[in-house]
Amino acid sequence: MNHEIITLTDLFDEFYLINDTETTSLNSPKPLPSLNNTNDFLEPKIANEPQNKFPEIPVTPKPQVIYKGANKKHITIIYNDKFYDSPENVLLITNLITKGLNISFEDVAICRVKQNDNLNLIDYFEQLTPKKVLFWGCSDLLTDAEVAYKMHEIGIFNGIHFLVADQVQMYHDNTTYKTQLWTKIKEWYNL
Repeated sequence: MNHEIITLTDLFDEFYLINDTETTSLNSPKPLPSLNNTNDFLEPKIANEPQNKFPEIPVTPKPQVIYKGANKKHITIIYNDKFYDSPENVLLITNLITKGLNISFEDVAICRVKQNDNLNLIDYFEQLTPKKVLFWGCSDLLTDAEVAYKMHEIGIFNGIHFLVADQVQMYHDNTTYKTQLWTKIKEWYNL
């Protein structure tokens, strides 16, 4: 018996496919099924999926800051309207922006705490990338972030100049208080 392998077919002659209507010889093996014909193959039970799947952990998206304006100059105004909100408060902030600072709503991002209740200071900073921030009556954001501040004083946090003001309604009838704030706002804006 000769066990020499002369051709590749000698090595694999046991794996030839035999058709009922014709006999396959060593010299004319039947070709293997085409990859293009799916009927020639058995379908796999699981295609391209791991056998041991881990349960999917839902990814909770980070809440987005809701604000008015276009934030073109990256000036952020955050005001607390959770406990007291009025048209007079909105008018005072609007006049500050348009008449006092002589800028438009396109330049700023105005954030109401009531609409962004589940956000912290870092969330605002990461999403809005402000250069300056004016806090109206929301010193709790600074306290929660352990940022030291004084009322009507300019501070810096992560390179961002900020100014803390009292609740908006505190300035309506108090001209002295309003003047103190306005002096600091001009200084803060010109930094």
